[in-house]
Amino acid sequence: MNLRVSCNRVFQQQGMYEKALEWYRRTLNGMEQTVGMDHPSTLATVHNIARVFKEQEHYEKALEWNQRAIDCMEKTLGKDHAQTLRTIHNMVEVFQQERKYEEALEWYRRALDGKEKIFGKDHLDTLETVNSMAYVFHMKRQYEKALEWYQRALQGKEKTLGSDHLSTLTTVHNMASLFREQGLYDKALEWYRRALHGTERTLGRTTHKPSAPSAT
Repeated sequence: MNLRVSCNRVFQQQGMYEKALEWYRRTLNGMEQTVGMDHPSTLATVHNIARVFKEQEHYEKALEWNQRAIDCMEKTLGKDHAQTLRTIHNMVEVFQQERKYEEALEWYRRALDGKEKIFGKDHLDTLETVNSMAYVFHMKRQYEKALEWYQRALQGKEKTLGSDHLSTLTTVHNMASLFREQGLYDKALEWYRRALHGTERTLGRTTHKPSAPSAT
């Protein structure tokens, strides 16, 4: 099975999606026969098939396979299991690519609730979801909401990771971009400088600044 999984991933990474789907389906059929439809390894393959459809921009298929994985994962692993939450994030990514922001926020909230329960509010995985929710509000141009969620992410990251961690600086850069889009140029410069100085302290002066806005 490991050899099949490796082949699947190689085809997927090369953009040979039809080949990847063919091998994933072979893997899925074998797993369903040997370990059952609800086994974590079987569900991981369903999750991977959904990702291939997402990369092909076959969004309806991606949502269908994500939903199939989530339904089984919630039944066998629980709603707040890490594998379930990863598949929920797959679902969110599909909605974001379709610019269905309300659906994306709904599923992000579901992921956030689960992550707060199993990891805590200040865990990096939780904070990345908070930052991602801010990004969705940012894309919807709901700037006050976006700022509120970016600040929440920033406070948690500074507490957990420190002010100069690259993940913290990504959120700082996102906030700068938010102020720029609002025409608050003095504030934008203040936050861009903060991102730049932190990046220079962490990586040195020759490193490129963090790209933004970012969902992570």
